[in-house]
Amino acid sequence: MSEAALKTTPTRRRRGVSKSDSAHADAWLIELCDEYAAIEEEHARLWRSGEELTPESPEAVALERLCDRTAERSRELLSTILATPATTPQGLTAKARIASKLVSRESNGEPFWRDRPLNSVVTDILAQAAKAQELDGELLAAAADFHKFTAEDRAFWEAVGVEADQDNRNACNAEDGIWTRLSAATGRVRDIPAKTPAGLRAKASVVEALIIEQNGPEERGDWNEDIDLAMSLVRDLMGAGA
Repeated sequence: MSEAALKTTPTRRRRGVSKSDSAHADAWLIELCDEYAAIEEEHARLWRSGEELTPESPEAVALERLCDRTAERSRELLSTILATPATTPQGLTAKARIASKLVSRESNGEPFWRDRPLNSVVTDILAQAAKAQELDGELLAAAADFHKFTAEDRAFWEAVGVEADQDNRNACNAEDGIWTRLSAATGRVRDIPAKTPAGLRAKASVVEALIIEQNGPEERGDWNEDIDLAMSLVRDLMGAGA
């Protein structure tokens, strides 16, 4: 990793994702956690690579400077992660993975007594995520694809305009077009039964997005009692309340 790559500060990117895209609501947080884990691995690799260098040599000085940069970047990322609440199971799992790396441990690998409660909570969160992945992995992947393709579709039409020509619509309907892929992902979500609470939440998040797509946002005031009831059930399943 170059010094130039380390100079990027964490900033929220425009991804075409709305709050209704629940699987992507924590996309930025998950991205930060992934980058933090990668930076920590890079930092450890750099330190190992300097073990055989002569102290104060030009190579050692340059390496130390780069290690300082990775450490600074790591602190920036961790500070942002800690200040960003997780709003989905995926975001909570990403934060738990980071927390597991920060638990202080004794020489035998056991957590220090003061970190044992944290370690217990983190272990439970990661175990639940692993079980959900084991039982509902295909469904979770299908829901993630749905939200990803929905965001791509929205971004495309925002770029070309809703009055785009027929060629654009034909491209979306092509064999590898975004509408074709979105339809396939929707069908997978429909056909795969949920076996865990995480699977139910993922499926409910797709239903929520489709209801809003077909009927407009709640704030517009176009929902009737049927839609209100359906959305209440969906949000109860998602753990968000009515």
